[in-house]
Amino acid sequence: MSLILLITNVLSIGFGLYYLKTSKIKFRYSFFIIIFISYLIIIAGVNIYDIYLTMNLNSFDINGDGMFTGSEVSIQQEKALNLVVNDSGRNMIYFTGLVNAILITLLVLLMHVISNYIFRFLRKV
Repeated sequence: MSLILLITNVLSIGFGLYYLKTSKIKFRYSFFIIIFISYLIIIAGVNIYDIYLTMNLNSFDINGDGMFTGSEVSIQQEKALNLVVNDSGRNMIYFTGLVNAILITLLVLLMHVISNYIFRFLRKV
């Protein structure tokens, strides 16, 4: 799960920096646009991971009835079931993802301001 969040955070930071360099929209509006897109990237990444875990669990359902009978239960099936059921982080991502998106946006804007300051300083030298 942490790898998924790392990947989505890197994608969000990359998008934010690219957007700020290429966009002609005012700086204050960019803040909200980057939050929204970062939030969507985080939610999409976690939902894709959830779909992957569910598909992995459903692969153990041999007869396709949606229930695991005696012959379908194995150690691997129990591990897959625990991954699907015992993860509250995926359920809370709709709230924590917004906080994460705001923090990513603040980091992106800080990186943008610092890089602009450095480039202006280097042009004067």
